[in-house]
Amino acid sequence: MTDDTCPHCGSPDTAAILYGLVRPHDDLCQRLATGEVIFGGLVLSDRDPIRRCNQCTQDFAFVTWVRRQLVS
Repeated sequence: MTDDTCPHCGSPDTAAILYGLVRPHDDLCQRLATGEVIFGGLVLSDRDPIRRCNQCTQDFAFVTWVRRQLVS
């Protein structure tokens, strides 16, 4: 599991980045409106981030880093 706190500015106000073809529903629309999640595009590669800071807008928790954390 990753730490959701921004490593750049220390803010806990971060959003999960969703990839793929996402079907909107009421819960997802609410989470988009509050900044809990954002759309990242259709394709997820090893170098794409899975979190974005809502304060400083920096992306972090890249897929390769998360994979290393889960393996170790």
